[in-house]
Amino acid sequence: LEALLMLSGIKASSISTDKVWLLPTAFVPGDLLIDFSSRNPTLRTEMDAISKMDKNRPFTYLIAVTPKHPLHKDFDEVVVLPTLPQSLGEEIVLGEQFSYMMFLDLLMQYINDDQ
Repeated sequence: LEALLMLSGIKASSISTDKVWLLPTAFVPGDLLIDFSSRNPTLRTEMDAISKMDKNRPFTYLIAVTPKHPLHKDFDEVVVLPTLPQSLGEEIVLGEQFSYMMFLDLLMQYINDDQ
């Protein structure tokens, strides 16, 4: 996402999970944080750090494939992408990866049309 936004002329940066401790110093007023649903426990640490921020707290979006994500209440907005249950098998057309790729494509089309 960072590279796609930069190609569209939008300043963007990403942070690796081992650098979450830098979050309180990384944001300025008006920033937006987009997190893609992850089973990585670092997301909990990230949201804990953000919840302690005062004036520089970014607006937060969670992009997930279920409305029941364990951290959904910690985000300002949640976007739930369509997908099919994994119980249908591994070779399904509308899997999680496909949903995320389609979301990025639609987001970039929206951003580029808006400019």
